[in-house]
Order: sequence, then C-alpha cells, then structure tokens
Amino acid sequence: MSNGATSAAAQVDAGYLGGDHGMGGWFSTFDHKKIAMMFLAWTLGTFLLGAIFAMNMKLKAASGEVDPAIYHQTMTYHGIVMVFMFLVPAIPSVLGYFLLPLQLGARNLALPMLSRCALRFFGVGSILMMLSLAFGPVDMGWTFITPFTLSSGGAFALLAFGLAFMALSWAAT
Repeated sequence: MSNGATSAAAQVDAGYLGGDHGMGGWFSTFDHKKIAMMFLAWTLGTFLLGAIFAMNMKLKAASGEVDPAIYHQTMTYHGIVMVFMFLVPAIPSVLGYFLLPLQLGARNLALPMLSRCALRFFGVGSILMMLSLAFGPVDMGWTFITPFTLSSGGAFALLAFGLAFMALSWAAT
C-alpha cells in the first residue's frame, strides 16, 4: 500500500511534464513535450519579432517618412523572420514533437537527442540571423534572388550562416 502511495506521490511531484525541476531540467531534457514547448516559445518569440517588423513598416508608411533602403531592409527581415523562423519550424516541430507521440501512444520520440539538437540549431540560427541585422542589414528580399544577393552588401554571410543552421534544424526535425 505504501509503495503505491509513494509512487503516486512521486508522480504528482513530477507533474505532467516530469523530469528535473528548474532551468537545468528544461535545457537537459529528452522529453518530447518539453522540447516542443521550448520550440513553441522560440517560434512565438520570432512571430512577435516579425510582427514588430510589420508594425514598423506600416507606421513608417502611414507617416509618410519612408526611406526606400530602410523599408526594403525591414521588409527583408520581416519576410525572413515570418517564413524561415516561424512558419517552417512551427508546424513540424510543435505538432510533430508534442502531438504526434501522444497520438501514437509513444512514451518518447525515437531519437530524443536529435530533437534537442534541432532545438539548439534553431536557437543558434535565429541568433545568427538577427546578428546580421546588427552588423549590417541586407535588403534583397526574403526570396534571396541571386542578383540582389550579390549586390546587397551588409552582413549576408552571417545571414546565410544562420540560415544554414536553421536548415540543419529543419533536417533534424
């Protein structure tokens, strides 16, 4: 009787997400639910960043103080953030890591370390892509058309390196 009571108490103490408590437990976890929630936090953060870029574009256009170079840079980063940092990773990572194992009845993912690496690659890629904004914004559009890419200037190499990390994250997802 006490064995069942202690195991139930241990399960209640562990909570729905289980594992270690605190920040260390979140960053060293192999639990698919925690990894999916961290992906959700990252993607919602990048969604808000893309919304800030969109609001900046709309407010500048409404005020009539539009500098074409700044507007094109803002449009480029808005497109990059919304497509490459929100849309592409949000659906497969959040739904694939959280919902799919629960629907299949699996206790965890087949390769939990790979999913954690995908999250870390996504974080590094996001940071590198935003650092390119600080080191010299590019203004080629989010489609990376080759003539514009070659004449863009700015920190395109850093942006491309961040996009490579994002692609590693997508491949690992």
